[in-house]
This record gives sequence, structure tokens and C-alpha cells, in this order.
Amino acid sequence: MGSTTIIKFLPFDRIKKIKIKYSDDKKIILSLDVFSNSYKLTFDVKDKNKIENLIANFL
Repeated sequence: MGSTTIIKFLPFDRIKKIKIKYSDDKKIILSLDVFSNSYKLTFDVKDKNKIENLIANFL
């Protein structure tokens, strides 16, 4: 996660919304709404299945 280590400390039960967007430069942008803040993480598109599986198991 690089410079977004603050995400490690967010309790899962406080996540209100998860959004996945795909950028033109083959990146996945994952947005988490927690504590009235929005945190964004960027991943390579090659990790799409891993990210979707993690979210599916989380829900």
C-alpha cells in the first residue's frame, strides 16, 4: 500500500462504502469511505481478481 499505511488502522466495521474505478492507464482505484473521509488506493490492473476476491470475502 505504500504511503497509505493509515488504511491498516481502519476498522472494517466502520467502512461505509467501497468503490472500484478503472483508470485509462490500466490502474484500479479503490475508494473507501470511513469516518466521513475517503481513502484511495491505486493498484495495477493485473491484481483485479485478487482485489475483487478480497472485497467479496469482506462483504
